[in-house]
Amino acid sequence: MGQPTNPSPKTILAFVDMSQQAINVITAANAITKQLEGTLKAVCVKAPLSVIKQENQFSAKKELFQDFRTTQSRLEALIREYAPGAKYELFYGNVKSNVVEAIAKNHPDIVVLGKRYRKLGGILGGRITDAVLSANSTASVLIVDASQPIPGSEKLSLGVLKGETGTELGILESLFHQNSEQIRYFSIEDGASTASEREQNHFVFSNGSNAIDNLVEYTAKTNTQLFCIPKGMETRFPKKMLYKLKTNVLLVR
Repeated sequence: MGQPTNPSPKTILAFVDMSQQAINVITAANAITKQLEGTLKAVCVKAPLSVIKQENQFSAKKELFQDFRTTQSRLEALIREYAPGAKYELFYGNVKSNVVEAIAKNHPDIVVLGKRYRKLGGILGGRITDAVLSANSTASVLIVDASQPIPGSEKLSLGVLKGETGTELGILESLFHQNSEQIRYFSIEDGASTASEREQNHFVFSNGSNAIDNLVEYTAKTNTQLFCIPKGMETRFPKKMLYKLKTNVLLVR
C-alpha cells in the first residue's frame, strides 16, 4: 500500500489598494497562511485614470511610469515587513477584469480584501469587492474591517449565521473556532419575534424588510468581531449587507 498523500497547500490571495488598510489585509492574510501552512500572493490593481492627471500622451505615460515605480516600492516594503516571503503582483487596467483574471489564474482557496465603506457619490473601492464576489470561484472570501481586531492573529468574538444547511466554515472552521473568545449564532426565520433569544447566544430575527438591519444592529450590540456566513447561505444575503456589517466578514464557499 502506498504512502498517504499530503493535502495540497492552501493558496491565499490578498487584494491590497495601498491604503492604510492594506497593512490589516496583509497581516490577516499572512497569519492565516502561516496557520494553514499555505502560500500567499498579494495583488494590487490600479485603474490608470486614478493615476493620470495630464491629457498629453507623453505626460500621461510619464505619470503612469512614476506611479508604477512608487507603488511597486511601497508594495515591496509592505510585503517585506508584514508578510516576508510572499509573492506579489501589480497591475494597471480595468479593475474588475484584472481581479477576476487574478483569481482565475491563481485558483485561491481564500481571498482576503479590505472592507469598503459607503461615501457620498458611491462606494469607495467597491469595484474590487464586487469583482471578487462575482468571480466564478469556489474560494472563501475574508473581508477585513479596519475597526476590528485582525482575523487570524488575535482571538475574536465570533458570530455565525445559522440556517437549515448547517454552519460549515470549510477549511477555516477549526482555525476560527480555536481562536474565538465567544461564539454567537444568528438566524432569520419566518414568524420569529424580532431579536428573540431562543437559547443562550442564539439570536433569532423575524424574516421581513428590516431583518438585515436588525441583525446588523445586534452584531454591533454584542460586539461581534467576525461574522461568518457558512457554505450554502450566500444567496440569502444581498451584497449591501457586507457594507452594513461593522465587523470582519467571512463568506464560505
